[in-house]
Amino acid sequence: MAGDLDCAWLGTLAPLSPVARVPGRGASVAVEAGTEATLGARRAGRAVALVGDQAFLHSGAGGLPVVAALEGTLVVADASMGRRTPDVGAEPGVHAEGGRRVDLGALVRAMGVEAVRVVDPLDLAATAAALREELARRAPSVLVARSPCVQLHGPRAPHRVSPARCNRCGACLRLGCPAASDGPEAVVIDPAVCAGCGLCAQVCRARAIEPVGLA
Repeated sequence: MAGDLDCAWLGTLAPLSPVARVPGRGASVAVEAGTEATLGARRAGRAVALVGDQAFLHSGAGGLPVVAALEGTLVVADASMGRRTPDVGAEPGVHAEGGRRVDLGALVRAMGVEAVRVVDPLDLAATAAALREELARRAPSVLVARSPCVQLHGPRAPHRVSPARCNRCGACLRLGCPAASDGPEAVVIDPAVCAGCGLCAQVCRARAIEPVGLA
């Protein structure tokens, strides 16, 4: 998977590290398309590119006509939900670029990619299912991962771990979240660092993690 010099470069970090190369801002789309076109059947797996919404509009969208002729999947991290500007209200997927309203889905379809779907990246099960389906599709596709960026809109309620229920299986720690650490008796979540995304609660089979404030 290729990322770009935007938020997508965070995908290079351990422990997950799905992004193998970061060619430049908005360049991941064309790079992955070129890799697939060059290697063909010698390539292991499908071509996947990860790009942030602003980098996509900056230059990444220019690679879509090439992707449309291949069988790759583009993931656009769309943090526009709720973003307000002088000419754009709180409309999910609508961006203000050069004073114009830009709908990502409409733009993608206009550039030749018909398979476009939107997922909430904070819903792990739904996102994983969508990725599996798109990677199996024998046609180009775009997956828009839409969720408010914590840097733009602030964190949600932090989560906490119930020491009585935590079995220290380590599933939450494998997410690589900087707020979670292994304590002497149970996993501990630092409320000052936790953004409240809830991913840890979704992978915790012991149901030991919940938002602060719940009984």
